[in-house]
Amino acid sequence: MNRLIRLAWMALLISCTPERQLLLEEEVDHAKQEQILERFGSPFYAGRLRDGREVWTYRETGMGYSRDMGAGFCRDYVLTFDAQGILRRWERQACVLP
Repeated sequence: MNRLIRLAWMALLISCTPERQLLLEEEVDHAKQEQILERFGSPFYAGRLRDGREVWTYRETGMGYSRDMGAGFCRDYVLTFDAQGILRRWERQACVLP
């Protein structure tokens, strides 16, 4: 019975995780910029840091309840690529709206 409860809890947690977040977790340390472009399209914002790394931001907005965002939501996914174009890290942030 405990196992069934744990499996149900894990399924609930996974169902609440945005699809983009799950995909990005799989891509860290091996996906190249070209692969990210194919999978997610053009970023909302792209910039280059002084050390050669690139930072791309993808924006996701919509309606529907989100525990951390309220009834409507806006999320930014900020991806950092190394100088060779490999995804090294990403983070999800609440959007900064004007």
